[in-house]
Amino acid sequence: MIIKEYIDRYNDYAKAGDRLYTDARPLIDRGEKLNFDMIGLDAVSTVFLNASLGHLMDDYGIERVKKSFRFTNLLRSQADRIRKYFTDYEEVYQKA
Repeated sequence: MIIKEYIDRYNDYAKAGDRLYTDARPLIDRGEKLNFDMIGLDAVSTVFLNASLGHLMDDYGIERVKKSFRFTNLLRSQADRIRKYFTDYEEVYQKA
């Protein structure tokens, strides 16, 4: 899954994230590993992450999502941002 293609196709972070969520669900249900290719992206928006990874974590839990995804062509800043997103999500929902 080339993330930039989703963002370019929909030109809207929420819609792109929703589409990625829709495409990822059946793959996760089958136990497949998903590759998020970050090529061509400088940053990852919170809106996109909420609509895609956040929604998937709501459905499947953080551990299953972490085990289902692999990221490639990831900049250090993107890796840090995604790592922080997972950490923040976990902190919020452990308190709930």
